Amino acid sequence: MSSLVDHRASVQGAVTAIEAEVGVRVCRGAVLVRLESMKMEFTVEAQADGVVRAVHVQRGDAVDEGDVLVDLAPLADAAPQAAAPAPRA
Repeated sequence: MSSLVDHRASVQGAVTAIEAEVGVRVCRGAVLVRLESMKMEFTVEAQADGVVRAVHVQRGDAVDEGDVLVDLAPLADAAPQAAAPAPRA
């Protein structure tokens, strides 16, 4: 079973952009969410290589410091699920 890593808001503010998409592989340092607080932009970056498992906010949402924004499965735990074989004709 994989262990998800929470990515939380470091400040109270508004979500200005969502860069993360569920199911997409990201590298450590990739920007997942952009926040605005006190007319400054803050970014929430991936803490490790992994796969985005959930995005809990939308553009325009108000968030408080500590709110969970994105869940990431570390790459070691994020083995892609095998796709179903294509039907044969």
